Amino acid sequence: AAHRVAKVLGYSAVNMFSSDVNEDLAATQLPHKFYPDIRARSNSTAPGCDWYGAGFPCQPFSMAGLHLGVNDHQERGLLVANSLDYVEKKRPGLVILENVPGILTRPHLKLVAWIIRTLQSFGYQTWQQILNTADFGVPHHRSRVYIVAILHSKLRRNFQWPVPVPTLPLDEFLLRGRINHAAGLGQ
Repeated sequence: AAHRVAKVLGYSAVNMFSSDVNEDLAATQLPHKFYPDIRARSNSTAPGCDWYGAGFPCQPFSMAGLHLGVNDHQERGLLVANSLDYVEKKRPGLVILENVPGILTRPHLKLVAWIIRTLQSFGYQTWQQILNTADFGVPHHRSRVYIVAILHSKLRRNFQWPVPVPTLPLDEFLLRGRINHAAGLGQ
């Protein structure tokens, strides 16, 4: 998605760094730098970027989970604080945070309010919305909460959420992907 958006805007997207507890993902991310534990990343010395995206762990907020949120025994519910520390230190123009819709349930609303207040205190205008991948051309239902934050100094026009597009049946989606890949057009 980052590469497509950058291309539309006339830029090239470069993955400056990634982080995941699954170190095998380092090979699939192609980052300049991979952090196996985001808590070990020094946000002061980490590379800066124009667009910062973070999907902090969903398990503490999932409707299927224990709903421990910030009280998660593995401290996964607190990892968003590290992302916000990075945002404070590096001030990327665009920030996109993503999580499961369960984060908008009563036990976690204070955390969401804190995230938004924190971003606003850093000089960002914020928006939040639940989007489902099935509404955007991907034949898979995957609803997620997105928090978009744009630095006031970078905001050139009002932000608008994307308009849903028709989703192809899975077989046609896969066929088009194979044809595009064979033709060198990407996905």
